[in-house]
Amino acid sequence: MDKKFIVFAGCSFTWGQGLWSYLETDEHVPSYEEYIFDNYPLPSGSHSIRKKLRFPTLVANHFEKTEIVKKLNGGTDEESIRFLHEVFDTSKNDYHLTDISCDYDDVEYIIFQTTQIYRSPFYFTHLGHKYKITPSCDGCKLDSLDKITFDVINGHHETRMNTFDIFFDWMVSNGYDVNDFIKIIHDNTVNEIENTLKFFETKGIKTKILCWQDEQLSRIFDSKFLSDKFIYLNYDGKKYKTIEYLYGDYPELLLKNDSSVLHNPGSDEHPSKKCHEIIADSIIKNIENV
Repeated sequence: MDKKFIVFAGCSFTWGQGLWSYLETDEHVPSYEEYIFDNYPLPSGSHSIRKKLRFPTLVANHFEKTEIVKKLNGGTDEESIRFLHEVFDTSKNDYHLTDISCDYDDVEYIIFQTTQIYRSPFYFTHLGHKYKITPSCDGCKLDSLDKITFDVINGHHETRMNTFDIFFDWMVSNGYDVNDFIKIIHDNTVNEIENTLKFFETKGIKTKILCWQDEQLSRIFDSKFLSDKFIYLNYDGKKYKTIEYLYGDYPELLLKNDSSVLHNPGSDEHPSKKCHEIIADSIIKNIENV
């Protein structure tokens, strides 16, 4: 059976944030600040060129497949996992990450791009109740704590807590310190990614993983399953484990530093057109074992 699709799970890097900076138009193309903070509208053609230039499209075109990408910008590793399951959910009840439904036999590959690990919430149970805690993206502070309830009438419901006392009580009762909590978050997040990819492998779908930052690397390379599926980024005769490391040697691969943009991207630190091409080429070569 001919497999028609490659599914790409990831954050704004996979979605193609900012690639409208290469749009040939006389209309005003908003900078990163205008688009993100001022909700400035994008001119016509912006999403067409975003999709055309992003690495999922480049990879899919190479293999004569159709790419499936989450329709929303940004996201978390947890959201990427939910997106993957939604792709194969034909009911689409209360789902908003994709309008596409596939059979497992329709998909050749899943490419999972990790994002900042602290974007994902952490769930824990204390004294018989379930809670969700959300750290800041850099992991330096706690943003929110929600109590989760579920009943047949109201369904899933989250109630924002005014303090973090319950979380600290949970840590104390389990003998955890901050370093323990950090390790738990890292392990749980990467474990969920690994279990998800293993599930889809059992459905006959091949899987790959690549990283924006290095937060997941240690856990990934502790796993033979994930390390065997890891995509290195190859550029200028060098091999990089993360997009962030690639940026370190070649800062011009950030949109904000790319002299070839046609419009001011502002402070946009997402991948440039050239960087998307490097990522795509690395994925293609990994798949082809070049």
